[in-house]
Amino acid sequence: MQSKRSFFNKALFRKNLTRYWPLWGGMSIAGSFIPLYMLLELSTRTSLGLAPGPNDFAELLYGAVTIFAPTFLMVYALLCAMLVWNYLYSPRAVGLMHTLPVDRTCLFVTNALSGLVMLGIPFLVVGGLLCLLALAFGFFNLLAAVNTVAAVILLAVLFFGLATLCAMLTGHTAMLPALYLLLNFLAALLETMVGFLNQTFLMGIPLQSMQLQFLTPLLQIYENFTVGYLDMEPASAASQESAVYLQGLGTVALYGLAGIGLLALSWLLYRKRQSERAGDIVAYRPLRPVFRYGVALLSALTLGPLLESAFWAAIYADIPSSNLLPMIVCMAIAGVVGYYVASMLLEKSLRVFKGSWKGVLAVCAGAAVICLTVSMDLFGLENKIPALDEIQKVTLNGFTCMTFETDTAEGRQLTEQTLDIHRSILADKDYIYSMDRSKYGYRDTQYDEKWTYSSVWITYYLTDGSTLERGYTLPVFESRLQNADTFDGKLYQMAHSEEAMLQQLGVPEDSVPQIDVYIQGAEYGLSGNADHLMDALRQDAREGNLRTSVFPYWEGEATDDFYDVRLHISFLAKRDDGSYTGSAESVTLCSTMTHTIDALVAEGYLTQEQMTSIQDGDYAFIADLEE
Repeated sequence: MQSKRSFFNKALFRKNLTRYWPLWGGMSIAGSFIPLYMLLELSTRTSLGLAPGPNDFAELLYGAVTIFAPTFLMVYALLCAMLVWNYLYSPRAVGLMHTLPVDRTCLFVTNALSGLVMLGIPFLVVGGLLCLLALAFGFFNLLAAVNTVAAVILLAVLFFGLATLCAMLTGHTAMLPALYLLLNFLAALLETMVGFLNQTFLMGIPLQSMQLQFLTPLLQIYENFTVGYLDMEPASAASQESAVYLQGLGTVALYGLAGIGLLALSWLLYRKRQSERAGDIVAYRPLRPVFRYGVALLSALTLGPLLESAFWAAIYADIPSSNLLPMIVCMAIAGVVGYYVASMLLEKSLRVFKGSWKGVLAVCAGAAVICLTVSMDLFGLENKIPALDEIQKVTLNGFTCMTFETDTAEGRQLTEQTLDIHRSILADKDYIYSMDRSKYGYRDTQYDEKWTYSSVWITYYLTDGSTLERGYTLPVFESRLQNADTFDGKLYQMAHSEEAMLQQLGVPEDSVPQIDVYIQGAEYGLSGNADHLMDALRQDAREGNLRTSVFPYWEGEATDDFYDVRLHISFLAKRDDGSYTGSAESVTLCSTMTHTIDALVAEGYLTQEQMTSIQDGDYAFIADLEE
C-alpha cells in the first residue's frame, strides 16, 4: 500500500489547545467584559433615544484594532510561541517528539496552527459578541468587521512568525523572550546609539528620525495604522458607513506577508535543527560567532557611551575633540565585557578567558573603527547642506520662528539667506568649540561686552520627501552683530528682517481677522475695524516694534513697560485646498507699537482719554466699561 504523507496531526493539535486552555480561555473571559460593558452602555443610551449607527460601530472596531491590538498581539504571540515550542528546550521532550512517527514538517505546521488558533480565539470570542450586539441593536457594519478581522489575522501572523523564528534560533527558554524583544526593537536601538555617537563627535547633528523604522514593526504600525475620517455629508446611510475608514491597512498587509516569510524561514531552520541543541543559547553552530560579537557590539554601543558620560563627559562636556580617545576606551571596555558574557553563555562555563585574546583584540579594534569613522565624518553628515533646488520648505527656530517655501521669489531669497547662515556656522566651527572650552573651564576668560548663547534649529524639507535637520547652540557677542561676515551678524539680520517680524506676529497676510481687546485680563466688548487694526499691527511688526520675541535678549532691556492690554486675534487662515481653518494669536500692547496705538483710538476700540490713562498706568475707567 502506498503511504500517505500528513502535514497536520489532529491529536497534537487537540492536545495543544486543551493543554493550554487557561491562556486562551482566560484571555477570552477577560475580553468578554468589554461586550458586557457595551451592552449596559447601549441599553442606557437606547433608553435615552441615543441610538448608535454603523459609523459608530466602525469607529469602535477601528479604534480597538489600531490602538490595542498591535501591542496586545506582540505580547500574546510571544506567550503562545513559548508554549507550543517549549519542547525544543528540554532534551527529554524534544527527543520524545522527534521519535514520534510524524515528520518535522507535520510537527511544525501543527504547532504553528495551534499557536495561531490560540491567538485568534480571544479575538473571535470578543469580536463575535460585539457583532451580535451590533446586529441586535441595528448598527452592524460589515465592511468594518471584515477589515478588522483582516487586520487582526495579519498582525497575528507577523508577531507569531517573528516569535517562532526566535524559538528556532535558540534552545533556551529564557533566551526566547529576550531575543524576541531585541529583534522587535533592534533597528530603533542601533539607530539611536549611532545617532548618539554622531551627536558626540559631530556639530549640529540631532538624533535623526528613524530611517529604518520599517524594521521596527510596532513603531511603524502605530505611525501608519490609524483611524481615518472622511469629510463627507451624512446625507445617507452609505455615506455614514464610509465616513470612518481604516488607514494603513496596506502597511499591515505587507507586514503580514513578512510574517508568512518568517514562518517559512522558521520551517527551513526547524528541518535542520539538531535535537542535541536543546538547552543551548544558540541552536545553530554557525550563528555562535554572530551571537558572541553581536552582544559585544550592543554592549559597546549602549554601555560604552554611558561609561564615557559618567566618567569623562561630565567634566569635559560638549567638546568633541576631547571625547575621541575616552570614547574608544569606554566602548572597548564595554565591548569586551559583552564578549565575555556572551562566551560564558555559549560555553555554559566561566572558563572562557584562555585563548580569547584574538576575540578581545577584534572587539577593541571594532570600537576604535566605529569611533574613528564617526568622528572623521567619513559620510559627510556634519557638512551636508542641500542645494537650493532640492529644498521645498525651510523652518528656522530658536533665535526666531520662521517658515518659508521656495515656490516664491521671497521664499527662495530667504532660503538662500538660511543656507548662507548655515555655511557660516560650519565655517566657524573651531571658534564655536573654543567658546565651549572657555565655557567649560579650559581657560578663564572674562568678556567685557554683552554675550549670550542662542539656539538655532534648521529643518530643510526636501523635494524627495525627506527632511534634513540641524541644531546648534552658538555664542552670540554684541561686537559681532553688526559684522555681516559672521554668523552672529547674519542671524541678527535674519531675526530683524521684515519677513521675520511679520511671522513673529503669526497672522498670515491673506487671513480674515477678528480682534478682541482685553484690559487687565477681561474682555469688555470693545470692537472696531479689525482690518485697519490688523494693518497697523503688521506695520509695527515690519518696523520691529513688537516685543513678543527679541534677539538678542538685551535689545528688550530698554523697552518701555508693557501695558496691561492684550489683543486677541482670531483669524481664518486659507489652506492649500482653498478651505479655511481657524487659529488665534495674542499680542500684548507696549509703548513701541505706535501704529497699533493710533489705530485703537482711530477705530473706536479706545478713546484718546482712555489710551492716555493706560499709558499713565491708570485703569480706573474700566469700571465705566463694566457698567
